[in-house]
Parts: sequence; structure tokens; C-alpha cells
Amino acid sequence: MSLQDRIKEHIETIKAMHALEELIKENLEEGLWENFERKQLEVASQKATLQTDIKKGGSTVEVEGFKFGVSTRSRDKVNLTALLEECERAGNLQILLDTGVLTYKVNPDQIDRLPPELAAVYKGFVVSSPYKALTWPKNLR
Repeated sequence: MSLQDRIKEHIETIKAMHALEELIKENLEEGLWENFERKQLEVASQKATLQTDIKKGGSTVEVEGFKFGVSTRSRDKVNLTALLEECERAGNLQILLDTGVLTYKVNPDQIDRLPPELAAVYKGFVVSSPYKALTWPKNLR
């Protein structure tokens, strides 16, 4: 089954779940609540699998007016050991602590707060790596 077909199936499952919810509100019958709970579990399971598969696909998918946005973002990481060794060698530990560059973890977004000559040195320890982020449609629950 294609990703598009699986998303359509997921949308239909959500619609069925909402229809069951309305039936429950109108007239709670024997076994109806259990059926509703099963649909909720099915939706959660489908969503988890689809999120993984959509991210793997790497591009935004639109099905029946629902947009599943995929974007590539990056996380900045710092080689903490190397940075601390350089801090010690250069005697800059206190300024990195005072400016918020160093806390319990390195905050690469704060390196620009350092004087330019120091920022140039410590920016060299920052490594950006891409990651996939999925935006699930807000109106699809």
C-alpha cells in the first residue's frame, strides 16, 4: 500500500472515530465505548508509523487537503572536550561562563556574545547536523 493510500486510510480511520464519538454522545450503547477506544488505539498506531514513514520520505505530503510538512533543520553540537581544552589553554573559561556560552552544556547560540576574536575561535567547535522535522496537520486529530 502506498504512503498516500495509507494516509487516506488514516484520515478515514479518524473520520470513523469521530463518527463513533458522535454516536456515543447521542446514545451510549453496549460495546460502543470499547469500539471507540479501539479506534483511538488504531489512530495512535497509524499516526506513529506514518510519522516515521513520512519523515523517511523526506518531503511534504498533501492528501485530501491535509498537509504533512517535512522540513530539514539542523542541530548545532559542540565538541565539549576540545572546547574546554581550548578554554583552559587560553584562560577564557570565566568569560565563557559569564557570557552564558558555557552552562551545564555548551550553548552554541551564545557564542556570538563573545568578543569577535574569541567568537571566531569557539565557533570552530560548532558542528551543524541536519535532521527531519514533521509538522502534523493541526486540524487532523
